[in-house]
Amino acid sequence: MASALTHRFFPLLRALAGVLAVAWAVATVTFVLMRAIPGGPLSKERQVPAAVQAAIEARYHLDAPWWRQYALYLKDAATGRFGPSYDDPGRTVGEIIAMRLPISVALGACSLVLSLALAFPLGVAAATRPGRWPALLTWESNLTWWPRRWRWCSPSAWCG
Repeated sequence: MASALTHRFFPLLRALAGVLAVAWAVATVTFVLMRAIPGGPLSKERQVPAAVQAAIEARYHLDAPWWRQYALYLKDAATGRFGPSYDDPGRTVGEIIAMRLPISVALGACSLVLSLALAFPLGVAAATRPGRWPALLTWESNLTWWPRRWRWCSPSAWCG
């Protein structure tokens, strides 16, 4: 019984581990790139007194060593607390995301419906009329003649 459960949930656990690894890699690369670029979130503003600059750096943890900033960054990203916004100090990043999320979801849903409304009829037409214009419109049928080293461009190579 335990063996059957292990075989059933192992692919799910492996996929979850892959998602977590990719999320960690993206977060790490983002953190490193943001530290590598010149300037900072406060450098575009006009000059402020040193005490105000120190208070702002303390609020955003910019005065901490890089490893502490990285640990705080990962902890806040994992818990969904992204802190105050640099551009709008009166609001948090979570509030801004919550305000804009419904619009993004509606736009994504509309694009999904539109792509499915086009993909299903074209797929049926391509399957029933091989070698004609509907089949030539499908991306995967055009990749069959590509050399093997270029097939990584295929959406099925990314999505499985």
